[in-house]
Amino acid sequence: AQFNIIVEDTTDNHLYTQTINNGNNIYTIINGSADALGNRGISVIQSDSLGSITNEVLYSKNGESWYEGYSYSSVINDGVTISILQKENNISIPGIIVFDNNYDSLYTKTFLFDTLGAKFFGIQKTYNNGIVLSGQKSIGGGDGYAYLLKINSLNDTVWSKIINDQLDNMLGRKTIETYDSSIISIGHTFIGSAIYKQDWYIVKTDSLGNLDWWLHPGNPNLNDGSAMDIIETKDSCFVVVGGKAVYRDAGGTKFDGRIMKFDINGNILWDKTYRKRLYLTSDSVYCFFSSIIELDNGGFYVTGNEKIDIDGSAIVTKLYKFNSEGDTIWSKQYCARCNIDPHPYPQQEYPTTIQKTDNGGFLIGGWGYFTYVFNHPYEQQMFLIKTDSLGCDGTEFTCPMVSVPSIVREEENEFVVYPNPVNESLTITLSKGEGTNNIFDVIVYDVYGRLVTSNKVNNTTNTKTKQFPLIKGGLGGFTITLNVSNLQKGVYFVKIGDEVAKFVKL
Repeated sequence: AQFNIIVEDTTDNHLYTQTINNGNNIYTIINGSADALGNRGISVIQSDSLGSITNEVLYSKNGESWYEGYSYSSVINDGVTISILQKENNISIPGIIVFDNNYDSLYTKTFLFDTLGAKFFGIQKTYNNGIVLSGQKSIGGGDGYAYLLKINSLNDTVWSKIINDQLDNMLGRKTIETYDSSIISIGHTFIGSAIYKQDWYIVKTDSLGNLDWWLHPGNPNLNDGSAMDIIETKDSCFVVVGGKAVYRDAGGTKFDGRIMKFDINGNILWDKTYRKRLYLTSDSVYCFFSSIIELDNGGFYVTGNEKIDIDGSAIVTKLYKFNSEGDTIWSKQYCARCNIDPHPYPQQEYPTTIQKTDNGGFLIGGWGYFTYVFNHPYEQQMFLIKTDSLGCDGTEFTCPMVSVPSIVREEENEFVVYPNPVNESLTITLSKGEGTNNIFDVIVYDVYGRLVTSNKVNNTTNTKTKQFPLIKGGLGGFTITLNVSNLQKGVYFVKIGDEVAKFVKL
């Protein structure tokens, strides 16, 4: 099943949303909300595979404000641990909430409490069942030093470190442990800026939090914003995504989506941008990447948002597919409110995370301003999108159905397909000998009418392909065998000449 839903809430505090694939077709959204007294709290919402909300829990404390971490604010250990920021008497206190597997709160714990305060936004489980928290140690209540803290499996402090003793650095957008037990954390810095503008901040430490190196790639005269997400790739390198400022005008900063790859020593291997050209007089209206996952073939899926008009009233969710070198293959646009509001624009959507689902699809979570969708004044709402392996969310907006031409009843076809349904090998028999002394195309479409593969077949040479090996048989006429074991489950169509036959992949 695919879906695209808005999760209604009657508060206005949805800023950083994380999605978790719990397995067994259960999906969790972690975000901010507020209780009946207006206390800022942490909301945990669960959905089933059809997009129906099955559980909603809010954790808050009277007289305090609790803020969830950034886009990757939780880790799964024996239960679930979420990084939080408590504000009490205007002092920022970093901490964690520990849950069991049913998201029943067990306890909270705070760290680094003093009169200056600190902020932790990112969290990462380590190979020895510890946790690394990343953020900032405040100085006089203002911007401070980038900071890492490691706790053990009992949530006791192992070590804490100021990273790079220069001010105006913040980590915590995401922290990962590398293959050699080092730590890489990303965020933003103002170091090296000609004016007070953010650059990407990428820090590598050893397993004890001692600084190895740091990078701040960006334009010192423009605000690039923070590095948003990082992954370790299959070839033991790293890819980070975010935005790159192109220029600034009266309408604000114009960004390109940015994707960069570097090695364990911080050497940049490639650094590329995606530019959405919409107007002749403008290089980029807006494009900003927020999260990334790697595919089995070394390519990437990236979520982000694009501003699609000059005045900025429409900022939409996008999914981009890249090859292993960071070159764009395609992109798709989503519309969370299209199932509710027949006039979806203007809208503003901000996807924050992407996860793989158990059936080869993707789970995209985020938040947006959905004006006039519900009968209350609270515009900020969460959304959750579940797609198939091609990024389709089951709506006509994202993947409109396309009719495959010349579909006729199977008994009228001049070829037959069997077994049907099929697991691995599909046999096609041309009952009237169409293959005799001919070269012809065997084309496979999916249910949306999109081309899956096309193979040119000769009845004597019988060309083989990597995707669908074709084997000549001798069943009275001309017989072809297609290996369909790698196809996703679903309905497909085989087209030869003007004739089409349907088969179901199990």
